[in-house]
Amino acid sequence: MMTMKTLSRRLTAPKRCLLLWLCLLFAPLAALAQQYVVDPLFADSVNCYRVVLKDSVWKEATDKQRQVLTLSKGTVIQVDTCKKSNLSSYLIFDHGNRSYRISRSDLKWSELNPAETENPLPLKQRLRHSKLGKFFSSYGPCWLVVGLLAFVYILFFVTVKFPRADLILSLPMIVPVCLLLVAAVEIGGYALLGGDVFWWCDYDRYGFFGSLWRVIPFVLVVAAQLYVIKIYDAVLMVAADLPDDDNGIHLRSLVWAFVLPVPIAIVYMIVVYWLLGWKGDASTMVLVLLMLGVFVGGFVNTFRRNINTYGAKLGVWVSLFSIIYVIASLIAIGGLVYLIIRLIIQIIIALVVLAILGGSAGKTVYRDGSGNLYEKDTFGNLRRLK
Repeated sequence: MMTMKTLSRRLTAPKRCLLLWLCLLFAPLAALAQQYVVDPLFADSVNCYRVVLKDSVWKEATDKQRQVLTLSKGTVIQVDTCKKSNLSSYLIFDHGNRSYRISRSDLKWSELNPAETENPLPLKQRLRHSKLGKFFSSYGPCWLVVGLLAFVYILFFVTVKFPRADLILSLPMIVPVCLLLVAAVEIGGYALLGGDVFWWCDYDRYGFFGSLWRVIPFVLVVAAQLYVIKIYDAVLMVAADLPDDDNGIHLRSLVWAFVLPVPIAIVYMIVVYWLLGWKGDASTMVLVLLMLGVFVGGFVNTFRRNINTYGAKLGVWVSLFSIIYVIASLIAIGGLVYLIIRLIIQIIIALVVLAILGGSAGKTVYRDGSGNLYEKDTFGNLRRLK
């Protein structure tokens, strides 16, 4: 068997120089070609659309040239890094002497790439295709959230029905841990997948009726999550030996701290930017300080009121827990509202289409003896066409 040492002895000096030159020549070309694996999270294949280079800009092919290439999950493609896409969310690759674009979110780095080749995908994109991303793109998070909320409700009702001392003492620790896990799942899933975290009831994947039947249990879960804070409130009141007429956990200021900055920013831009015409760094700084003041004010008021109610140590803990709980609840509510709005839009579109089709079906076109064309609608009105 010929070793590298034996090969080196057999090569003459000119041949060594030629071999070194060829390595240096093709090494950059190899680095320009990067391999990726097609890995869509929510499907078994992905559609890639043909693109053409016009005036140094990649554009989708015209209707006559337009072609769709479907790649199965697990397919390895080779991307030429010299072909830069105009949109950072897409990569350009060649297939059959033609160029196609594919979304970066449907790709993961191939292990076939040389070890020294740097992975250009951002960290969030790599995490999407890791085991964590696979978990959030499955039904696992849904059942975990449902299971944790159900466990809290069952444990509370069992404690009320059978008021044992050990159960009463364990509730102030078990309930917040379960709710924090629910919040961690919702916040983590949204941070990693964005709006795709609600893939299991998305209209584009399941159609109108499919997404409708999935939204209904989603409504029930969100309602259970919002009401469960009442259970924790009751548990804390018993643990802290508070009177029944006490207000309990103070969340209102915290909710306003997260919600109010958005309408404040919208009104400010309409009034100050457009109507008054005051723009620039100073105007932007005033807006930032105004939003920050509302945000910080809500936090401070929440901590102050909870500390006054529960004392310093427990009040700080309740306030920190409330922040995480409110963020997770707003994500769940926002996702639910987004899905419901999409369903309402589809209903409106369907009604408009039916109205147009119904109106067209109710019209009759006929020709008189002189050859003139008339249109008669459902109300008997005549309109001459020609």
